[in-house]
Amino acid sequence: MLEVIIVCAIFGLVIYLLGRRFKQRISKADNSEDAVRIRKYFRGYRIVVKVLFVIIMLFEIEYLAEVWFQSFDNSYLAFRNIMSVVILGMLVYSTMTLPISGTTITKFKKHHNQYALYLRGFSTDDYTPVMEVQAEKLRSIKNGTFGSSKREDPQQKPFSEREFQKALSKYLPLYSVGMTKELESPEGSTRIYLDDGTWQEDVSYLIKDAKYIFIRVNSSDNCIWEIVKSQEIAPDKVVYIIDDETVIPELYTKLDGQLPDGLRLGISKHTLIMKSQGVFIEHSYFNGKKGYENLFKDIFK
Repeated sequence: MLEVIIVCAIFGLVIYLLGRRFKQRISKADNSEDAVRIRKYFRGYRIVVKVLFVIIMLFEIEYLAEVWFQSFDNSYLAFRNIMSVVILGMLVYSTMTLPISGTTITKFKKHHNQYALYLRGFSTDDYTPVMEVQAEKLRSIKNGTFGSSKREDPQQKPFSEREFQKALSKYLPLYSVGMTKELESPEGSTRIYLDDGTWQEDVSYLIKDAKYIFIRVNSSDNCIWEIVKSQEIAPDKVVYIIDDETVIPELYTKLDGQLPDGLRLGISKHTLIMKSQGVFIEHSYFNGKKGYENLFKDIFK
């Protein structure tokens, strides 16, 4: 069934060229309005790609059911078809690495209720696509249930914006500032894309307007700006996430010793610090779904 191989090759080439074209258009976008509009088009493109891929898979399954065991020649042809579909599947998967969730600050100001704002250094974003995250979960289940009984140490698990957002969503939606021209897809909070010329003004508005400001502390320049600006505008709403306590000494140096009061405590790893009734309170947590759920139960009780 050579037709399947040809169809897969043509479809795969179209996927690759269109995906490349969308990324080029985003990388050249002059403003957030254009970037968000292109992402909206890309959302429709991804839906079409998935539907066509499912149709091809259905035809392939029907073909394999008929010829797989008939003869060696047919089995060899079936194997070639399977490899073609696998390669096509990898190309379809590659379309899942561009962010499609997001809005502009103008649209956000018109339509929102109470929300939490998530600030961090962009260098800490996790760009692992959703499918890889799910695959890792399946491997963890297999290792815990059928394989080795060794469990991952909760202290060693990395921070997950996706799981943090899902746990917080029971109480408040989570938004964050996104880089207008970013070409990958951090999973978690909904991105608000800003223009280069007004980003400081827009972030200041979000800090003032949000119910809580969660800052994942690190020593990058943009995170330092966010910490200082949050202290200046809304110090009582700031919630510090200390996932790595080793960044504090460098942060102390860059701020010339002028650390915010909440960061002057005896800080340890996996600590969340917030102000309640004028007093700073520390909450310990573990990374992961259960850890974040327990953390927010404690905070919002």
